[in-house]
Amino acid sequence: MHKLLLEKNNIKITQTRLDILELLSTNDQFLNAYDIKERFKSINISTIYRTLNLFDEKEIVSKRYNEELNCFTYKFIEHKHSHRLICIKCKHVFNTTFCPMEVYEQNREATHNFMITDYVFEIHGYCQACQNAMN
Repeated sequence: MHKLLLEKNNIKITQTRLDILELLSTNDQFLNAYDIKERFKSINISTIYRTLNLFDEKEIVSKRYNEELNCFTYKFIEHKHSHRLICIKCKHVFNTTFCPMEVYEQNREATHNFMITDYVFEIHGYCQACQNAMN
């Protein structure tokens, strides 16, 4: 599967790229370059950064700046739509069945008949436990 994804994006297949892609695709959390380095000690950190930047350019990963860690973090983009609620305090991810695409489909003319091929729907906020802890 990962080889096909690299081929589809015109990325040369290397074991390093496959290893990093496998780690990202099997992890539910955003990872930084040093998280990946911990797992693959033999891979040079600059190679990890180059690979992550390439994956970001090709939209294979989602890149976010983590203020707490003061670095960029990366997560594999599942090419199936998903709906998530993410707590900005504890980082817990909740899946939700609410689908904004239903509203979009009903208003397609108002959105210039734009054909969406993929999307990620995330809402960031505070989960009930973190809200309770703040009060």
